[in-house]
Amino acid sequence: MALTLFIIGVLGLFIFERRVNYTRSIVLILGSYGLVVSEVFIVFYSISHLHSWYKFHFHIPNLGDHDYFSQNNPIDIPSILVLSLAATITVFLLGLILSQVSLRVMSRKLLEKSNLEISEELKSKHPWLSSDYQVIVIKDKQPDAYTFTLIKKGKRRLKAENWIIITSGLTDILNDDEIEMVLAHEFSHTFEHDTRYSHLIYTIATIVFFDPMLKLFKYLIHENHEYNADLQAVKLIGKPRALASALFKMLKKQISTKKRGIATGIISSKKPFILKRIEKLLDYAELNKIND
Repeated sequence: MALTLFIIGVLGLFIFERRVNYTRSIVLILGSYGLVVSEVFIVFYSISHLHSWYKFHFHIPNLGDHDYFSQNNPIDIPSILVLSLAATITVFLLGLILSQVSLRVMSRKLLEKSNLEISEELKSKHPWLSSDYQVIVIKDKQPDAYTFTLIKKGKRRLKAENWIIITSGLTDILNDDEIEMVLAHEFSHTFEHDTRYSHLIYTIATIVFFDPMLKLFKYLIHENHEYNADLQAVKLIGKPRALASALFKMLKKQISTKKRGIATGIISSKKPFILKRIEKLLDYAELNKIND
């Protein structure tokens, strides 16, 4: 049973990685991870109730027994599933709260470091960015760009407030076309709803730091999101070579900087993955005969 739950959970995570819609994504994350947690509970209690190396003892115990979790009591599978569901929902809600709190704290700090005049000027150059987007240029020598979504209470329902952050170090090394493609890449993350749950998954992975499944899941969705955002940015603006050039310049700058910070956004991956993205963008330009 434990093996079956584990397999179903892994399949659910990989199905999500193939990009179902947003509502089903959250359900699939919660359900699949719940199954994996169930598997862990079953293995744990199986070991604690082991009567011999080849025989397990399963029945529903006497609910009036106060020594419910003693080694002498048999395993109660329904109770384990309920416990795993409660643990999953608790971790999920805790991750949601902590992720939004940390993002709000970060947004206030970013505003303190921002140059509002340059931010407004940059946003006005790109009319495809809707008015509900916050485009913030901050003073930071490290070339980087990233985005996140704050969930806020509206008049009738919750609403999403999207932030795109560009560092001054990025604007110093990129030309206008490259900056536009970086903005389009970050915009694509929010348009595809990546930022509505990616930070949540990263927070949960931090809370449950000992779980290799979540680390794998975090890695898979990160790669998927970056590839997809590159593709959507190219479809929106149509300058794959400019985005490839921007990635190369940012990677080169990051490598050459002796005391570089940790990249948080568009180049927050290892060098081979960045080079693979550049290769895919150039292949796309060649295949579609785009000479931007």
